[in-house]
Amino acid sequence: MRKLNTTAITAAINGAFKAADTYATYVAQLQSLFEGSDRETIKAHVCPLAAKKYGAEFKDGQWTDPTCAAKRYANRLIAAIMGDSAERKPSSAVAAPAKLTKSIVTQIIDAGLTHAEFTALLAAVRDGISFK
Repeated sequence: MRKLNTTAITAAINGAFKAADTYATYVAQLQSLFEGSDRETIKAHVCPLAAKKYGAEFKDGQWTDPTCAAKRYANRLIAAIMGDSAERKPSSAVAAPAKLTKSIVTQIIDAGLTHAEFTALLAAVRDGISFK
C-alpha cells in the first residue's frame, strides 16, 4: 500500500472547507438579493452567467445542450438560492398520474437498474426536461 501524503490531503480538505464556506456566504447573499423572487426570475439571471462561464449556450430561456455541465451547475445554484421554499412545497398538492407512475415504475424495475444507475437516470430526466 502506498503512503498517503497527509500534508497535501489536509491542505486539500481545508481548501474544500474554505470553498464551501465561501459558497455558503455567496448563497446567503443571493438569497437576500433575490428575496421574494420566483424560480424563473432567478433562472433568468443565473443561467446566462453559467453559460458564459462554462462555455455553453443558453438562448430564449433554454439550454442548447440540456445535458451540459453549465445547466447542472446553474440548477444547483438556483436550488440553493431558492432554499427551503423550493424544497418544502407539499407533494400532495399535485398528484402524479397513477397510470403513468405505474408504467414508469414497471419499466425501471424491469430494467434491473442498480441504485447508482437509477440515481443517474433520475438526474438525466431532470436535466433533460424544462418547464416553461
